[in-house]
Amino acid sequence: MSNYRTSFWNSMPVVTKNLLIINVLMWFASIVLRSRGIDLTEYLGLHFWLASDFNPAQLLTYMFMHDTSGIAHLFFNMFSLFMFGVTLERVLGAKRYLFFYISCGLGAAIVQELTWQLTWQGVFVTEFANLNGLTFEKVNQMLASGELAPYLDQFYGLFVTVGASGAVFGILLAFGMIFPNMPMYIIPIPFPIKAKYMVLGYGALELLFGISGAMSSVAHFAHLGGMLFGFIIIWYWNKNNKTGTALRLGLQPFKKILLTATPLQNDIKELYGLISIIDDNYFGSLSSFTSQYNKVALRDENTYAELRRRIMPIVHRTLRSQVQA
Repeated sequence: MSNYRTSFWNSMPVVTKNLLIINVLMWFASIVLRSRGIDLTEYLGLHFWLASDFNPAQLLTYMFMHDTSGIAHLFFNMFSLFMFGVTLERVLGAKRYLFFYISCGLGAAIVQELTWQLTWQGVFVTEFANLNGLTFEKVNQMLASGELAPYLDQFYGLFVTVGASGAVFGILLAFGMIFPNMPMYIIPIPFPIKAKYMVLGYGALELLFGISGAMSSVAHFAHLGGMLFGFIIIWYWNKNNKTGTALRLGLQPFKKILLTATPLQNDIKELYGLISIIDDNYFGSLSSFTSQYNKVALRDENTYAELRRRIMPIVHRTLRSQVQA
């Protein structure tokens, strides 16, 4: 059992593995430091850009912070990262996957800042008017005259968000675009749903919650921002791979079978190339494949057995005497 756990952990793609480690460590650090009077969210959480606590570095650091009042926020983000990130990293390769993850997180932060910019005044006027028994028109006049300036910085400081959700929603979107027809099982729905419909459903719910104000403690528009930036990046990559796109679209309507004689006699890359003709997403990028299954790695029996399990659904080995013209 311990050998299996070690093999499982070692076989996990390096970027996803380290993202999981960093997020968990930051969560524990936040709890420990808060007990000593240091609130990391004040420094690393994403603040409204007009607040005195805002720092541009927070556009990056906020995605490694999570709510410490419970474990649910961290757990569901990391569970989703593991479920979809492992496969996506193997498809995109480590460098491209890391770029995609960070870009989606940054995109989510930018959209959240824009959301605050467009909504803060309405929220402030409503709250200040209700607390002081004033009309909205009167509060707007006081705001325009600068009379309420001393209250604004304290109010701006209330806008803070943390979490990897924006980046994770970007990964979810990419998974749906790359594997649109993969069946997904979502509790308590008793039947499988194609990945593309699951992504559309999540996006629609986030938009509905964001517009209606439901679950106001959740940064719904940040989630949509991560999905938006993820869509733009995947669309751009697909658009600029013209030869591969044309070949894939041309062969897509047809079922494919490849007959080849004595493969794998020279290099493990032959296996990658042959299977990519049938399904170019089966192993992901060449760099990711060779990093997992190079000659040194394949000396390990567990790695070799894992590779055999992965190709079993798509490869059928026969003897020459069994092949008929």
